[in-house]
Amino acid sequence: MRASSKLAQWVEQTTQMTCFYVQVPEDIKYPECPYLIIAESTEFLNEQTLDRRIDAETVYLYISVVDSTPGNVINTRDKVRKLLNPNQYGQTLDLEPGIRMFIKRNPDMCQPVMVDTENSLDQSGRRASFAVDVYNIEQINFTPLEG
Repeated sequence: MRASSKLAQWVEQTTQMTCFYVQVPEDIKYPECPYLIIAESTEFLNEQTLDRRIDAETVYLYISVVDSTPGNVINTRDKVRKLLNPNQYGQTLDLEPGIRMFIKRNPDMCQPVMVDTENSLDQSGRRASFAVDVYNIEQINFTPLEG
């Protein structure tokens, strides 16, 4: 497994696909298709009420679906979407005790299928195709205040 965050590990377990975190490692010249490249960015909100501290976090999970042809990317992307966003309304995740996450695909931030012009699939020079989906993940941690 090359995925490094708990979220990336969940994606890898859920999709049963090879996942790389941020990029394909340099020691892998021609990864076997299909595979996913996962990246994430985070925004934080911290508030304190009279009885508890609320730490909220929004994670944008970028999932690049890479496959051998544009048609294969569409098919693989559809499978990944059904697994990660099964009812199209999002789903709740409990990846760690005391932490609840809500994941939903953001259709406004997706990138269409394109051909990779920089990397080849194999020694013959064939080009991979890819598309990027973005998922919004809302995470809220409640910590009771002492005293």
